[in-house]
Amino acid sequence: MSTNVSRQRTGLRGKPEKLDNTEGGSEATAKKLESGNLQHANKNIKETLTFSSFVRAISVMTRGSPLEKARLIWCIFAGNETSVSSSSIYNYVCALSNALLEQGYSSETYGDPEEFINSLVYVQNFEDGTSSPDSLEGNPSDDDESSDFCKIENSRTALTTLTREFFLQRLTETPNMTDLFGLCDFFENRFVKPIERQVFIQRNSQQSGWLSKDKGETIISAVQQLLTSADRRFFLLRGSFLAYFMSDKNIGKPLRVLNMDYTVAVRRVSNTTFQIEVPGQFNRTLYCKNIDELDVWVSSLRNKTLQRNRFNSFSPLTRSQRATWFVNGKEYFRFLVSMLRAAQKRVYIADWYFSPGVYLIREPVIDKSTRIDRILKELAERGVMVYLLIWNASSFTFDLQSQYVCQYMSSLHPNIRCVSHPTIYPFLWTHHQKFVVVDEQVATCGGIDICYGRYENDSYLLRDTNNIYKGRDYNNINYTIGESNGPTNSDLCSRNICRMPWHDIHMGFAGASADGVTHNFIQRWNHVQRTQNVEQEWLFPLSEAEKCPPEFYWQKLPEDLKGYRNCDIQILRSTGDWSTGQPIPEDSIYKAYISTIKNAKKYIYIENQYFISSIDRIRPKNKILEAIYRRLRKAIMNSEKFKVILILPVFPAGDIMNAATQYLIKYTYKTLNRQSDSLLERLKSDFPGVDLSYYISVNSLRNWTVIGDKVQTEPIYVHAKLMIVDDRTVIIGSANINDRSMRGSRDTELCAITEGTDMISIQLNGKPYQASQFAYNLRIKLMSSFLGFSEEVGRSRVMDICSDSAWTTWCTTASRNTSIYLQVFKRMPDNIYSLADLVHLMPGATSQDVSEQVRLKKIRGFLCEFPMDFLKDAQLDLSPGLASAEWVVPRQTFL
Repeated sequence: MSTNVSRQRTGLRGKPEKLDNTEGGSEATAKKLESGNLQHANKNIKETLTFSSFVRAISVMTRGSPLEKARLIWCIFAGNETSVSSSSIYNYVCALSNALLEQGYSSETYGDPEEFINSLVYVQNFEDGTSSPDSLEGNPSDDDESSDFCKIENSRTALTTLTREFFLQRLTETPNMTDLFGLCDFFENRFVKPIERQVFIQRNSQQSGWLSKDKGETIISAVQQLLTSADRRFFLLRGSFLAYFMSDKNIGKPLRVLNMDYTVAVRRVSNTTFQIEVPGQFNRTLYCKNIDELDVWVSSLRNKTLQRNRFNSFSPLTRSQRATWFVNGKEYFRFLVSMLRAAQKRVYIADWYFSPGVYLIREPVIDKSTRIDRILKELAERGVMVYLLIWNASSFTFDLQSQYVCQYMSSLHPNIRCVSHPTIYPFLWTHHQKFVVVDEQVATCGGIDICYGRYENDSYLLRDTNNIYKGRDYNNINYTIGESNGPTNSDLCSRNICRMPWHDIHMGFAGASADGVTHNFIQRWNHVQRTQNVEQEWLFPLSEAEKCPPEFYWQKLPEDLKGYRNCDIQILRSTGDWSTGQPIPEDSIYKAYISTIKNAKKYIYIENQYFISSIDRIRPKNKILEAIYRRLRKAIMNSEKFKVILILPVFPAGDIMNAATQYLIKYTYKTLNRQSDSLLERLKSDFPGVDLSYYISVNSLRNWTVIGDKVQTEPIYVHAKLMIVDDRTVIIGSANINDRSMRGSRDTELCAITEGTDMISIQLNGKPYQASQFAYNLRIKLMSSFLGFSEEVGRSRVMDICSDSAWTTWCTTASRNTSIYLQVFKRMPDNIYSLADLVHLMPGATSQDVSEQVRLKKIRGFLCEFPMDFLKDAQLDLSPGLASAEWVVPRQTFL
């Protein structure tokens, strides 16, 4: 990092400071920005701009490398100067952002100027002289308040002057910054694409044909290139994938498939040659017969290259789609059976945990024909190709028997192809996506793996009264090793112990929205093919002629599963170099969460397995908590009737005595209420006289049962990854609220953000309100179930969740249920404060005489208060000790 910069100590408590050293200060800046143009930018550029330099600038902006773009941006900001003030950059950036916003370039897609400036001019200072937060990625034993969670305001420095060297380094370290709020896309859409359309409008938009290509970049390839002619191959461009084949007669087996995302460069070399470069993967020169053929190929490839969309996603917003949601595994598995049996060509399945022996339909009795391995074998026998992509789990973390699963499934039929990834690296991250695609026309995504322990109905039973949980399916995730596979299906725990119910959310959709999920699977599959050299073929999308219309599949569904017609859906994901081979990580899920929370008007409803985030701290890096805090702060300051509901598991999955589980508990409470910058403590500090329970409710779920002559209780495990905002926007997927899921470079995740356009008139905040049926009905289904109401009663009691009466119903039900549980079972997480007291949570330890069911029957639904004081006296003891295996694992693994 360059050192010749002047520094200014600053803080980020509340709203970040505006950097403005110009005459008149921020008021003068505001007047400049009101014009929405760049008149105050570098005048030298305007004076010296020629047509040739304009063309060169356009070329760099639309086809240049990140470094080339960064150099051009420096010229815009500073001309030929070697340094520039940060206040000048701030002014230029705000004006440029405003100008692009006027052209319709949303900050949701391209970022906020304030975030750009913060990323550019703020650096970290640490005692050891380093300036990167990543230098703190040590083991989890040193995560006390003064190290791991050191506050930003005590270690953050703003650079008042930036050198050219530092500026270029910072921009190229974060390639997304070189897009500069859509400036590159603006030039692409305003100048380049219209010209290309005009030039090629009279020509056939050829997307297939014979081309010659060089043999590659290795020394052996170079020698072969000298001794022989270029390879002649048949190329085919379909969707955003380019493939080449040995013959135009056999296009079922590509020799190679390229993913044409926004990092791919297509460059003209001469009048008959052009180059395709996929960073770090593929770089070839292709030879055409003449300039006309070259023009068509270059234009087609550039127009098919994936563009970044809202939230910087690889996938565009698709409108008026068929969609439906599922609460718990029972309904999702019913949907899945119908979709799979309708398959004609291909089935894609990606899971974190896949169990060949799991039954999908079990009520009123188990339907043995719906065991997932049997369904997939039937499909293969009638010619459907089945592709399974599963996480290659290490036995150090979870015993998922990935190799057994792959060998078993591949042995069932030649048309079933199964691979696991990665082989070794990265050891710390997982493939956490959970989705199915049928014929590239219907898809699902959400939190439910096709595996043991995921089948659940709305009763959340603690006992297997209907004999539907066989072998491994009957388990308690907090006291038994539930994530396991193998050739047998023996019980994992005694049936005298309560099972732990599994609450989850999934969704299905059909039409163009399935394209994003299809693209994601093909990209991941081909990445495995390229990096592991497995004996499987490259995948290439189906042609339109091979597909049945989406309605073909939807018509086969039972009426109660058909859901909604007009939903606007966008696919989001977290992926990076290790998971898909893309050099720039995608974190569109994170961006969607932040944007949706910031723009919430009435309420935010969140269910998630984890809640690990931060406000004004180095770690965790995700700022979802900060977005919630700022929105609540605004609501309190303005006396808004604004609500936030968080539904979390009592504690994360895993043995409660295990060091990793306890460490996750520690960070959850650091996020909620056990440090000065936790959500509740920060709000208490800001508003000491305000009753925060008027604005936020943190809840968990619980049930009870009778086993023998005892009553027992267990939490309902919340595994859902759901956010509903304002009865209009829904995010459903696999992403937890933590750095692992949100960073993009860590765990792979897949979500869908849905905004239904079929509206229904309701009351919200005491006023008439148009709600999306998709979002509103899902919220009512969940809240009614948790409160013990029918959906009809729920619509009358909690339709207007912002009203005092509905909020009172929600909060008093949670409080009353919690109180009854504490009266009966005495020792619960709510009053267990030390590690020594954890013995009271062991299976059966909470049993009480059957006569206590008289009091328990007064409990309504499953809603409880989240145990805010759980292990409060052991907060400093929850980090792994030297004797534990977790001590050597980098702390980022747990976040």
